[in-house]
Amino acid sequence: MVYLVNNKNALFDEKEARLIFRRNERYLNSPFSYHELKHSDWFFAVVSDKGETIGVCYVLCENLNGKEVPFYSGAFKRKHHKEVIKAHKILLNIIFESYERAYTFTPHLHARIFNKKAGMKQDPDNDGVFYLDKKDFYKDI
Repeated sequence: MVYLVNNKNALFDEKEARLIFRRNERYLNSPFSYHELKHSDWFFAVVSDKGETIGVCYVLCENLNGKEVPFYSGAFKRKHHKEVIKAHKILLNIIFESYERAYTFTPHLHARIFNKKAGMKQDPDNDGVFYLDKKDFYKDI
């Protein structure tokens, strides 16, 4: 089990979340620094059931082809693959409460492979951009 917690939660480990963010900053494609993002309602530390911070994830609304859409991104410790999948699903559930499609961008090869395995489709017009529709996410549930 994993939990997404924001900086107002007692389980939020500031030091570990900042470290994970900084180690992966070049792949996150965020125009904001960690200190700007951490105060957002859409920024989360990913905490395992053992209380260990294993990653960070966030959602930003960005302009894509003239339309504001939700882009999400995250960084995780490599040894927690099952937890990454669970965190991914929780974050998509949050996004799909407000939007019909979720987007992500990554230049990182392993993240691209993960996105394809998760059922995301690659945007043919934008290299590195993947998307998933709400109806496709919930069809197997």
